[in-house]
Amino acid sequence: MLKRMISRAADAVKREPLFYGAVVSLNAVLFAVLFLRGPLVEPDTESYVKMLFHRSPVYPVMLAVFAGMFGAGWLKAVLVFQLIATQFCTFAFAQWFRFRFALNKAVFWAVYILLLTPLLPGMPDTLMLANGILTDWLAWCIFMGVAASMTEAVARRTPGPVLWLCGLSVFAALARPQFQFLIPVSALFILAFGYRSGLWKQAGKLLLVLVVFAAGANIAERGYHKVLHGSFSMAPFMGLHLATSSLYMAAPGDMEAFKGREDYEFLSSLYAKLRANKLNVEFRGEKNMAVGAYYHTVCDDIFWETLLPEFDARFGGIADTNARLKRIDSYGKDIYFTLEEKAFRHPKLALSLFLGRNTLAQVYFPFVVMLAALWVFLRRRDSAAMLVFFAFSLDFFNKLAVSMVSRPVYRYSFYTEIFAALILLVLVTKTLEKKSLI
Repeated sequence: MLKRMISRAADAVKREPLFYGAVVSLNAVLFAVLFLRGPLVEPDTESYVKMLFHRSPVYPVMLAVFAGMFGAGWLKAVLVFQLIATQFCTFAFAQWFRFRFALNKAVFWAVYILLLTPLLPGMPDTLMLANGILTDWLAWCIFMGVAASMTEAVARRTPGPVLWLCGLSVFAALARPQFQFLIPVSALFILAFGYRSGLWKQAGKLLLVLVVFAAGANIAERGYHKVLHGSFSMAPFMGLHLATSSLYMAAPGDMEAFKGREDYEFLSSLYAKLRANKLNVEFRGEKNMAVGAYYHTVCDDIFWETLLPEFDARFGGIADTNARLKRIDSYGKDIYFTLEEKAFRHPKLALSLFLGRNTLAQVYFPFVVMLAALWVFLRRRDSAAMLVFFAFSLDFFNKLAVSMVSRPVYRYSFYTEIFAALILLVLVTKTLEKKSLI
């Protein structure tokens, strides 16, 4: 098989020597520039290196393997591996995209450059994702596989690519919890696959496979934490995120929901501290900012500077750090559900984050395109409409999921934004050429 792959690659180079020479030259220069920048050690990097309890297993295990293999030079080795892997996956995806949609060279280069932008310095959030000792580069590589599998499933109308979609979606969620939204989107895709093809029996089997994959990943992560941290549980950080959003939105009277509880004084004092530091939605008027926009500026102060140290001190009697993190996580969820039961304010914040941060091009236009594609698909069972709908659905549900628990920033949304932009680019190109999309 390896010989066949090498032979095919050699034949491709012989057919298009200038093209592949340009690709190799571009990647060599890019590799050199990024390598000289060195690895980017971010504030979150330490938690992956130390395999802390609140991190999912895939990337920490990879870093541990590199540290064991390369010793003191492990960080440089990780950088080289990430650069090569990301550049290879990006070109492989661009090449697949080229042949799947029969793109001319000009459109291919537009696609390829767009796919490379997250690797470059000077982009939004200064991504340079292959340099960062974080999960972004790995998530980008896996997501390109998800996008390719989804497109192949639409084009080929066979269960094979859907199976790949299920596996890669679950793996993406295991590598980066942000991608948990891919699992319900994959389930929706399987239903659409059954609707279009009429193969409901196969669709049912694929749904079962997706459930098994997701359950297996859940057990694997719990097992990892059991081995390393002594607790058969998922990474415990969601509770703090939820408590951050609820306490930000809480009105003074909402604290009465805790009256009669032993932590009433603690939470009242904590809420007073947030208000004293203007870390509450009520103070957005002073800055003339929307609900979501003000949260964007203060959520780190609420989470890291207020809640985490206060909760850590409250449960300081729990000597084991991992057990204390679990208790903090459950306490944050308790605060969230108690406040939401009383006032139900979080949806307002999530909606403001989702709509307020994003521009017309980032939310409203994709939503309209998504609905239009869905209407065409339901009427005609059209392949192009199905692909457009799911490309924009990925973007929509990604941003919606992020808005539920965190402030939305470009490093969370670029994955799905780029894929949706690529599908739109190809759709326009094929329309101008008077050809079908797929």
